[in-house]
Amino acid sequence: MGWKRVPKTKVKQLLSKDLPKKLFDELFKNQTLLVNSDKTVKIVSVSQELFNIFEQVKTKAIQPLFLGLGVADTQDFKRARLNLQLASKASVKALPKVVINEKAEQLFLYSRDVWSNSIRSIEGEVKRRGIVFIFNEQGLFLGLAFAMADRLLGKGKKTVLRNIIDIGNYLRIERQ
Repeated sequence: MGWKRVPKTKVKQLLSKDLPKKLFDELFKNQTLLVNSDKTVKIVSVSQELFNIFEQVKTKAIQPLFLGLGVADTQDFKRARLNLQLASKASVKALPKVVINEKAEQLFLYSRDVWSNSIRSIEGEVKRRGIVFIFNEQGLFLGLAFAMADRLLGKGKKTVLRNIIDIGNYLRIERQ
């Protein structure tokens, strides 16, 4: 496995559906993006200082297994989703945000979808087939969901947010 630099424009285009370009520029202003050469490509972000240290270590034929903040995972550089680490960081400034109730939080952390009657509040404009940042009532980031409709609030048990990835994923992966 080897790490190499990847152009920011390539990653920006790859994540354009999930992350507004202005937010992307803000998050990666003083960062260098690197990719590994595994079958599943991991894109990571490192500070310039860490990149300089990496360059010094690399000359001694040493390659770190893990490096920087995870940005995205992709198979072919044609499709990718935000990594949970980046999604958590982006959720501070990104919209739309949806707050769900406690019962929905438990189900969401077990990779279940969110029903319309479980939503407490919405901040920002939700677009059908768009990415939504999910939070609990205490304001903790839980994960990402895919909006199934423009109007999320309503009566009844209608699935309106499809779970993409949640923080419970780390525990499920560990058990495998």
